[in-house]
Amino acid sequence: MTKTTTSIDAASVGVALAEAPAVQAPTAAAATALLTATEHAVLHWLAAGHSNAQIGHSMGRSEKTVRNLLTRVYTKLGVTNRASAVAAHMRMQFGGVNSEQR
Repeated sequence: MTKTTTSIDAASVGVALAEAPAVQAPTAAAATALLTATEHAVLHWLAAGHSNAQIGHSMGRSEKTVRNLLTRVYTKLGVTNRASAVAAHMRMQFGGVNSEQR
């Protein structure tokens, strides 16, 4: 069985940010309430560009557990892929600034 890994580069995050609908990002307090500590940790490692296997190894979890956690994160953030989750994470951290607000 061949395993595939997916990584995120700055260009794909930039595209996800540019194509994302202009919605108000959750405040830091709302984001904290939205995600569990484990889900925040997975999102942190995801934003750092790590694969599911690397995230699992870093957190002492299986790759399957990481996939399940990411599915929950995607649902809670209202996104469908890794790049959009990272974009949402960046908006949460940096206050939701988009090109129209500059």
